[in-house]
Amino acid sequence: MATRPTYEDLEQRIKKLEAEAAKRKRADGALRESEKRLSEIIQASPIPTFVIDNSHTITHCNSAYENLAGVPADEIIGTHKEWLDADSDERPLMADFIVDSAPEEEMAWYYGGKCRKSPIKEGAYEAEVFFPKLGERGKWLCLTAAPLTDAEGRITGAIETLQDISDRRLTEEALRASEKRLSQIVQGSVIPTFVIDNHHVLTHCNKAFENLSGISARKIIGTRAQWMTFYATERPVLADFVVDGASDEVLTRYYGDRYRKSAVIEDAYEAEAFFPDLGGKGKWLFFTAAPLKDDDGKITGAIETL
Repeated sequence: MATRPTYEDLEQRIKKLEAEAAKRKRADGALRESEKRLSEIIQASPIPTFVIDNSHTITHCNSAYENLAGVPADEIIGTHKEWLDADSDERPLMADFIVDSAPEEEMAWYYGGKCRKSPIKEGAYEAEVFFPKLGERGKWLCLTAAPLTDAEGRITGAIETLQDISDRRLTEEALRASEKRLSQIVQGSVIPTFVIDNHHVLTHCNKAFENLSGISARKIIGTRAQWMTFYATERPVLADFVVDGASDEVLTRYYGDRYRKSAVIEDAYEAEAFFPDLGGKGKWLFFTAAPLKDDDGKITGAIETL
């Protein structure tokens, strides 16, 4: 026959249940507080951000994300529709791949090889992607997704940020177009011409310059060896002085009275000199160096013609 529990046994069990209930209550409170902190952190960020759980349901998103998506949070949270911010067709975003522990090859396939591991966060990935349906003309976004894990390291969700980098990409494209135009202008000239940047690295030279120097563009571009065309030992050329904003005292030391300020281009100089190492008997050259400047007037390089 089973022994009936005593009053003391019942009292102990009740105390144990009460302790477990109190423990659960504290844990629930800590969880709610943690959720509140997470929500506050996400909302405070100016970068569009959303969070999904391990069933791909959106649990959080901030105002910046709402503005980017063009959809209010109450129509997003609790759904699987994070794709609304990107395209009219449902497809996974980077956070979905993170939650599924998708192989890197699969992510690379979706993002056309533009996906890479984050150098900062283990298990995170990033990519720069153009979304044609965002805004009036589309947007370039830098996507970064990182896993959320529990105490045992199991993935419980993922957080993704979508930073608008359209202005930067447009600037880069404009720079590439400008570089191409500069290259075409230099190459199209019959006058020997070369260009250096503000680090004195030769970035462009044309066929006429190759013929004058006897050095192929392949060997000289990317170096600081522009002096080799004119001198037996290393020394600055006129373009180097222009990049450095050299004083008249310095220029006089190198060119004597054979240089002068350009009457046509501000901050440009011109000079005449004999170079005994050019050609079989040496050559007299008239050369002009002018600064290249950015929109703020800062010198970014120099172009020299001979």
